[in-house]
Amino acid sequence: GDIERQSGEVKYDGQIAYCPQTPWINNNTVQGNITFGSVYDELKYNEVIHVCALEPDFQILPAGDMTAIGEKGVNLSGGQKARIQLARAVYSDRDIYILDDPLSAVDAHVGRFLFDECIDGRLKGKTRLLMTNQLQFLEKANNVILLKSGRIIAQGTYAELNAQGIDLSKYIIKNMKKKKEEVINIDEENKIINEIENQIIQEGDEQVLQQQSNEERKDLKDASAIQAGKQIHTEEEFETQSVPWSQYWAFFCTVIPSFGRPLYALLIVVLEIFQVGQNWWLGIIGSNTIIPQVSYGWKIGIYALAILILVLLLLIHAIVAAFGQKRSNWIIHNRLLDTIMKSPSSFFDTTPMGRILNRLTGDLTMVDLNLYTLFSGVLMMIMGFIGQVVIVAIDTPVFLAIGIPAMIVYYIINKFYLRASRNFQRMESISKSPIFSLYGETVTGAGLSTIRAFKLEDVWRLKFEKLVDQWAVRFVLFMQGNPWAALYASIASTVLMGSVVILGWFYMSAATLSIAIMAAFTFTFLGTTLIQQSTWTESQMTCFGRIQFYSTKLPQEVRRSQIKPIVPKKSWPKYGKVQFKNVSFRYRSKLPYVLNDVNFTFTGGEKIGVCGRTGAGKSSLLFPLFRLVELDPKLQPTMIDVNTGLPIEQDPNEEPNKGKILIDGKDISKIDLSRVRRSIAIIPQDPTLFTGTLRYNLDIANKCSDDRVWEVLSMVEMRDVISALPLGLDTQVAEGGSNFSAGQRQLICFGRAILNNCRIVVMDEATASVDVETDAKIQKTIREQFVDKTVIIIAHRLHTIMNSDRIMVMADGRVSELDTPANLLGSENSAFNKLVKSLDH
Repeated sequence: GDIERQSGEVKYDGQIAYCPQTPWINNNTVQGNITFGSVYDELKYNEVIHVCALEPDFQILPAGDMTAIGEKGVNLSGGQKARIQLARAVYSDRDIYILDDPLSAVDAHVGRFLFDECIDGRLKGKTRLLMTNQLQFLEKANNVILLKSGRIIAQGTYAELNAQGIDLSKYIIKNMKKKKEEVINIDEENKIINEIENQIIQEGDEQVLQQQSNEERKDLKDASAIQAGKQIHTEEEFETQSVPWSQYWAFFCTVIPSFGRPLYALLIVVLEIFQVGQNWWLGIIGSNTIIPQVSYGWKIGIYALAILILVLLLLIHAIVAAFGQKRSNWIIHNRLLDTIMKSPSSFFDTTPMGRILNRLTGDLTMVDLNLYTLFSGVLMMIMGFIGQVVIVAIDTPVFLAIGIPAMIVYYIINKFYLRASRNFQRMESISKSPIFSLYGETVTGAGLSTIRAFKLEDVWRLKFEKLVDQWAVRFVLFMQGNPWAALYASIASTVLMGSVVILGWFYMSAATLSIAIMAAFTFTFLGTTLIQQSTWTESQMTCFGRIQFYSTKLPQEVRRSQIKPIVPKKSWPKYGKVQFKNVSFRYRSKLPYVLNDVNFTFTGGEKIGVCGRTGAGKSSLLFPLFRLVELDPKLQPTMIDVNTGLPIEQDPNEEPNKGKILIDGKDISKIDLSRVRRSIAIIPQDPTLFTGTLRYNLDIANKCSDDRVWEVLSMVEMRDVISALPLGLDTQVAEGGSNFSAGQRQLICFGRAILNNCRIVVMDEATASVDVETDAKIQKTIREQFVDKTVIIIAHRLHTIMNSDRIMVMADGRVSELDTPANLLGSENSAFNKLVKSLDH
């Protein structure tokens, strides 16, 4: 129902479960993502996780199936996300299963297990629509539908298609075909992995490595590691104290540059003198006894001149205010955005996107629209308030007996109101973040489609309504404080006005009494308004404080080490040699290492295939390579406490990340961060396209001609697709590239990597979502276009890396083996050989 039907009919009978091509994982625990609104049944749940091959993963995850999953499954591998999503569909026990390429993100032998045990096992008897480019499973399908350009060109059983002359066998990778009618047991898979791990131990000092392994297993069971696994998102920071004066000064500094601050202060003082003075002079005009030597006409003329000067001063102030507010908004926004952009990846993993959007929209909007107006208004009111007291006190000192107590009463009312108001404003601001997060999570990717397919619209609507109710309660309480303060301030003002009239009746002349009444009226008006405006100012200043927290206290990436920093030549890296030396790291504090003592060297121009079971640490190699995680403890950013949301120091008792990475013999921690990242091209596991034209997405730096861009599109098998679009290269890419399939997004990212012309290219499951024929063409393009480049290919499809110069097998965060494909296949004890053989069963 996501696409409007133009013609024809769609009929179905039964409930639908849906697995989108790009897994949609919501912010919940692993178990919550699997049960997904259904009642938890332990027996059924255990059967589902078995047939979805999740049992080994639950042993790896810090808190097992109670591990918290961040937004979009940031702490899961691609294969884990795919299998959790499949488990969700299986657990829902529906009649119809729409499975959009669920096997592309997993290893070939795990894919075989999922097909045999889950899709063709537990789900047998259900209606299953399996969209796949892994043709080795077609023989078991009851009906095969062959699509081309959005049309069905053939359908029938596998045998019927062969009889029609459609030979699909030539696209099936032979070593992935099932030769015997037997099912791989998940225990067999675990046996293979255990043999790989045992081989790792045999390669070094067995006793030392065994001790390390035992320590790691102990870490996994450690209570702190389990607790860390159960909570990935930090709590949002919440201040309860008053806004410090330093924060007001920080805001003022964004409004007026340093050289203009004395002049601005002088302008405000002179402006207030004229505003107060014209009221005082008005009383003199009405009196014949005050300054009698000045005629009435001259008094009127002086008053008119004062008014004219006052208008000019107000005009100057308005111009300064306009430019000052624009300057302030620009500085605050740029500081906030710059700080967020320079935050490490760990910050985005542990901070909900809704919280960041709330700062950039809710808090920033409040500051942009209201804060300067309130700030300058309160400043003028305070000076006006003092001025009115002075005017009355000069003529009638006895007025101080009323004015000073009234000021104290106003202060007390303001103190009570202010404390509650600013904290309600803080709570109101915080309560908007979950709304942004839930909305973003729902509309991102296949969220809406999944929710609709599982008929959980009402559940999500209730979630949203609950969050909106929580925000609304805080907002109403914040707003209701204003009438309370106004009531008590009005009572104080009434007492003050009555006192002035009574005193004036007995002790003042008519002219003096008129001045006193006017001043008292202004005094009470300013007092009441000042309470409201000063409270609003401090409440809005809490929004500025929240922005300041992000602008000054967020953890920041360190550009490079200051110990013997390196400024490489423009030609660096010239060869593309990559070395990992004793690399060990963890994603977050209290979690176990994801890479353990990894050592290898890739020579320049080598083509390296990286394989291993899902969760073995293949993609984790990229984090230290791109310095998304720092290995040097001195470069590691400040941590954010998960309970308070405030910065804390690293635990000195925790073993830090360690090791170093060299590119062409140079330690990348000593080279500027942006230079390191620009030197490596990546085609990520989750292909990323930016909002803009296709040309921009392919050639972000705008360095290549259109002819070169079209040439590269031909290499990646996308020329025909793009040329068929009405606007060609000027076609606008929707948010996240949603107007292209996952396979097309991968190919566009591949084209971008070719155009970037980097010496080192990393491909993380870059062809997982394309068909076998296109995959073969892409491998040919890699051999031709990247002939002198160092290419690291992380792949689940073993045939994708068969033509590599060397193959590296990862297991349990370690390098199991690294050798040529021929040597690995020729060794009976080779872990890679065992993986290949497991596919033939």
